[in-house]
Amino acid sequence: MEKLFSPVARWLKGELSSCERFFTGAIYPPIAAALALLSHLTGLEYLFGGISIVLLCLAMLTCRSGRPILTFSLSIIFHVSLKNAPGVPTFSNYLFSGWRLVAFAVLAGAVAVCLIAFIVRNRCLSHFSIRMPQLIPLLILSVAFLANGIFGGSWSGADLVHGFCQAGVYLGLYLLYYLTLKGEDGDGLCRYLVYVCSTVGWLLIAQVLARLMAEGVIVNGSVDKNAMVFGWGVWNTAGVSLTVLLPICFIGVMRTRHPVYYFATAIAAYLAAVLTMSRGALLFGGIAFVICCILSCFVGDNKRVCRIVTLGGIAVCLGGLVLVWDKLAMLLQDFIDRGFSDNGRYELWRIGWENFLKAPLFGIGFFSFVSDSFTVAEFFPKLAHQTLIQFLSSTGLFGTLAYLYYRFVTILPVVRRQSLIKWMLFGSVLVLLAQSAIDTYMFRFHALLLYSATLAIIEHLDAEQAENK
Repeated sequence: MEKLFSPVARWLKGELSSCERFFTGAIYPPIAAALALLSHLTGLEYLFGGISIVLLCLAMLTCRSGRPILTFSLSIIFHVSLKNAPGVPTFSNYLFSGWRLVAFAVLAGAVAVCLIAFIVRNRCLSHFSIRMPQLIPLLILSVAFLANGIFGGSWSGADLVHGFCQAGVYLGLYLLYYLTLKGEDGDGLCRYLVYVCSTVGWLLIAQVLARLMAEGVIVNGSVDKNAMVFGWGVWNTAGVSLTVLLPICFIGVMRTRHPVYYFATAIAAYLAAVLTMSRGALLFGGIAFVICCILSCFVGDNKRVCRIVTLGGIAVCLGGLVLVWDKLAMLLQDFIDRGFSDNGRYELWRIGWENFLKAPLFGIGFFSFVSDSFTVAEFFPKLAHQTLIQFLSSTGLFGTLAYLYYRFVTILPVVRRQSLIKWMLFGSVLVLLAQSAIDTYMFRFHALLLYSATLAIIEHLDAEQAENK
């Protein structure tokens, strides 16, 4: 009997090893990105998204590494097409109606079952500990989310549901990435993240270019900002999604054997971010890009290449500005027209501060921010477009202090045992935090995917440093 099944066992082991190499190697990330691009361009989310989920389930059933989960999670949101967008501008119910609702439930159930199987088979829960760095801060922050507006005078069930969703996103994503990626080699995992982010970058660049080529987006030589919508988000969403990739791509510039590829990715990502017409992306992405360029010229393994590319890039930019300044100014006219306009943010910040003064302990809740902030058709409340003011308004002093404590804990592994890689990873977090000072990203699921993964990997790198000390 043993002789009969030994060849089968060897064959099965070989096939499982092949699956592991496929899903954790260089092939799977661009396939995941290509499926997302096809889904976005064609509106066939359930076809290409279904293929992506089948691949994910196969990966979770055959792999010991959590890398495929990371790849899938960073690209899945970009499957949504413009014509089927559940939000701006289409407000379509296509994706969650009729047979598609059943398909969504089946696919979500399959992912849940396979994820549980992955966790059990690989004993991921053995890594769970009350001493996990972010666990206690996130539990406190979760309590603050759940208690938002509880004594504010106009608390409702919608506040509780929204608080539960916010807590679930923060805590759930941390546990997902921490537990499934624990045990991976930190340096290898970081290089994999850099590669995945580069493929996501090209995915977003392709979507931005496709949008610019659509009818009615460029009018009289100028990009219409209001037309830069993608189904999964608007101009600011696309801008921040691109600019948070920049510091991570520069890890590839400074520490891999393919600096030119990663430099090209970073340049193209920033240019695409500018073309989204997001002023936050233009400003904070530009600051991040310049700092990373300077660092790469003096730090890392590819300083000479970086200096050549940087000087060449400066020369090309100066030449381009001289030759096509008029056309470029017309293309980006919206930046000139809007200038430093607050676009109503000052008023929102004033309202947020007044709300905090009304209910300083637990805030007034998320759905009481303004009187008309919630309707049946609008699941998400209006937000203050400033992280701290939003916490003060919605969760009061308790929630704000909980967030600041959580923020301190996330910074600690970066400054306690410093390294270039950890600082570059945290640079992505800083880009997000900077843009969240004038927007709502810290309360948006899509923005927290890469953010949570980056913080979890920083913790793994810090733990490795502590063990090797």
